[in-house]
Amino acid sequence: VFPMGSYWLADEAQFTGGILATDAVILEALFNTVVAAGGGEIILPAGDIVLEQVVFLKNPSPSPKVRIVGSGAGCTRFLNSTGTQIMFWVGDDSDSTYTKGVTFEGFSLGVTVAQTDSDSGFFLRNTSDITFKDVFLESFRNGWSLGVGAPDENNCVYTHLHNCGGNSSGPCNTPMIRLGSGGILTIDGGAHRWNASGNHQFLSQDNLSWNWDGLYVYGQFFEHFSK
Repeated sequence: VFPMGSYWLADEAQFTGGILATDAVILEALFNTVVAAGGGEIILPAGDIVLEQVVFLKNPSPSPKVRIVGSGAGCTRFLNSTGTQIMFWVGDDSDSTYTKGVTFEGFSLGVTVAQTDSDSGFFLRNTSDITFKDVFLESFRNGWSLGVGAPDENNCVYTHLHNCGGNSSGPCNTPMIRLGSGGILTIDGGAHRWNASGNHQFLSQDNLSWNWDGLYVYGQFFEHFSK
């Protein structure tokens, strides 16, 4: 049991499980409730959850710990509703401190609408100490964007991907992991593999004017990425 209390998304009165286009708003509101309560965990139901829009999550100082946890990758799935959709936007450049202390665990992201190169699974800006565990991305182009388009240096720091993975929908012009301004990215564990259909980069620096301090990738399984 998470020390600050548990909140079940399925218990929210307006949650539909993807039947109606409202669940992104419900999840975002529940996250804000947990932050205001001083932290806790949000327990996601099994099954598919269609996101009608981006889920915008911010947790600046004092940054209570928040864990968003599903029934496991492939058991709990978030699905997009447009091809250009950012599914989870984490952090806000307008905040004077980082959004930090958020863990995403035990679910998948999938697509119902074929993506373009402007989509993203997780888009992080002005963040620190964000963790992903047992998160798998199905048929994705860009899975994670870290500090892309940021206005300053060290915008996205201390990001950890543990036992994560993903597969590509095919050749595309954007990498699975896109780096902008930030530093210290760790990718470890081996529960899932990374699989592309060729002509897809796994990780690439988006803006060479920023210096990315510290990339640690180990214990991973890769198939068919161009580099």
